[in-house]
Amino acid sequence: MSTREIVIHGPALTPSELPTVLTVAGSDSSGGAGIEADLKTISAHGSYGLTCITALTAQNTTGVESISFTDRATLDNILEQNFKDVKVDVVKTGLMTLDAVNALDLALSKYHVGKPLVIDPVMVASTGAQLSGEDVLKVAVEKLFKRATLITPNVPETKKLLGLYDDEFEIDGPDSMSKAARIIHEKTGCLNVLVKGGHCLEKSDNAKYLTDVLYTSANDTISIFRSTAIDSQNTHGTGCTLASAISANLASGLSLVGSIESAIRYVHSAILSAPQLGHGHGPLNHVFHISSPALSTFSVSNAPFIEGHFVDYLISHPAVKPAWNGYVNHPFVAQLAEGTLPYSSFLQFVSQDYPYLVNYARIHSIAASVAPDMACIDREIAILTEIKHELGEHAKRLAAKGVVELESLQMNATCKAYCDYLTEVAKGGDWLEINVAMSPCLLGYYQAAKNVSAKDGIRSEYKEWLDTYTSESYLGAVNKGKQTLEKHSVGISYEKAQKLVKIFADVCLLEENFWSSALHETA
Repeated sequence: MSTREIVIHGPALTPSELPTVLTVAGSDSSGGAGIEADLKTISAHGSYGLTCITALTAQNTTGVESISFTDRATLDNILEQNFKDVKVDVVKTGLMTLDAVNALDLALSKYHVGKPLVIDPVMVASTGAQLSGEDVLKVAVEKLFKRATLITPNVPETKKLLGLYDDEFEIDGPDSMSKAARIIHEKTGCLNVLVKGGHCLEKSDNAKYLTDVLYTSANDTISIFRSTAIDSQNTHGTGCTLASAISANLASGLSLVGSIESAIRYVHSAILSAPQLGHGHGPLNHVFHISSPALSTFSVSNAPFIEGHFVDYLISHPAVKPAWNGYVNHPFVAQLAEGTLPYSSFLQFVSQDYPYLVNYARIHSIAASVAPDMACIDREIAILTEIKHELGEHAKRLAAKGVVELESLQMNATCKAYCDYLTEVAKGGDWLEINVAMSPCLLGYYQAAKNVSAKDGIRSEYKEWLDTYTSESYLGAVNKGKQTLEKHSVGISYEKAQKLVKIFADVCLLEENFWSSALHETA
């Protein structure tokens, strides 16, 4: 084991003051909307985010599975602890409950009078799930809207608000959106209303445009924000993101119009650069403009796995997985555990495994000759000792059936193809390639035996075989083999990794074929 010392010098930085935004909203377990989107957005805008989580959801990009709401006492306590300790510049709301509305109303009266409040009246998720009811909306209008600097309803939410006053009409463009914004201001007392037009796109010259309309009460002005619509499934959390971006901009001192324009540009870019995550409405890329500080100091490895996860990478690789699963869940082992495997098939396996193990020993001898260090040579010697022991056990099984001339055992076509492949790798490959080629045998026998449960009363030879490959000593050998592969795969190139993937996949298929031949042939 080697030891190295890494001296880290602190950068020349000084303490800074960050604008603060408190988000009162639900949590999205998939990370694309709610509190999670809020915090990413607030941080991406150079502000500090505080939270009060109104609900926990179990959801992903395809829908909301369940919602658990936070109780009133906990909400009161969270808000009290935040407000009494940190100066909050802006409060932003998302998914609210009756308890959350009442708790926030009390906290705002105590700590946040006359300060910016941005309300995103979340009622329905982008996946279509109902998140909040009309009863909550009514209480929020009564207790929170009159305090609001800005509310940001989309078209369906705008219609719900108008419906509270029996003043519904079709909303299909800037004129009707402007009319709705003015009415909501007059009826609810909120200062400013931004009606988002994602649900009523405009068409012009074969292009689609998204229009958001802001009504500003201080100067009785309508501002229209028009941008090119983006055809994308990655729109989960756009409303939360927009409201949080506006809040962070207000906290930083931007004007209301400037805050909204900047936020719209941010959301637009976050959609365009969105990662393809999940199978439904995917999340935005909230950090498209931010680079990791590590990238300015360290070079990025082009290896497609994280150090210490090379074996996991091999087994889970799409090119390997089918062959690996077919191998470690093979009917040969399942029948052996059930006691239904014909003994002739087991004997056929042993009669082929004996010459295979002889060749296996030869390959490990070649590996010893190209090993990079004494530790690897010692490991090859230990493996050869184990192979010799296993050959002895096979010899006993075969002798019991009258097979004593072991050198006369002939490889069938399947066994020969397997051994020829390993020999080719050993002749042309380096030590790591050889060991990767040998590893499916080591790793797979343990996994295959572990995947089954031996029934009572099966043949003693079958139980002995299963016990051997699930024993603590064999598991120790498996773990040692994994550790060796992990150590020597550090720093390999992408091209090298792909070569090793192919070798591993090829050998998994050869192992599967080996057991299949035992089922279909008799000794």
